Amino acid sequence: MVDDRERTQQINRHELNRLPTSIRAALVVLEGKVVGDEFELKTTETTVGRGADADMTIDDKGASRLHFKLVFSGSDRFELTDLGSTNGTVVNGKNAQQVALAHGDKILVGGTLLQFIIEARGPTDKIYEIEMES
Repeated sequence: MVDDRERTQQINRHELNRLPTSIRAALVVLEGKVVGDEFELKTTETTVGRGADADMTIDDKGASRLHFKLVFSGSDRFELTDLGSTNGTVVNGKNAQQVALAHGDKILVGGTLLQFIIEARGPTDKIYEIEMES
């Protein structure tokens, strides 16, 4: 049984793994079963694969259950690491075991083509409506 103190520690660990609010990162499906779908990266580590235990699930027989992971390495950079997948991971047409990603990079997993998106968020990205009293 999880007590309140342990539950708070679990929540705090999850919050520590959140991406900085100054960036937005996502994977967009360019080719595959769900073209146009976008998966926003919200934590500092994300696993991608066919299995239910992956953070982002790809419905593709050519994908391993845990195919690759993305790790935020600071300074607005992500690193992709292949997790020993059967068919490998291809980034921008080249087989990749571990590679730093840049905005627009294309990642091929089986027959699914993904595009990595990373953008800076500015203070004007959030809009608040404020009601003033007359």
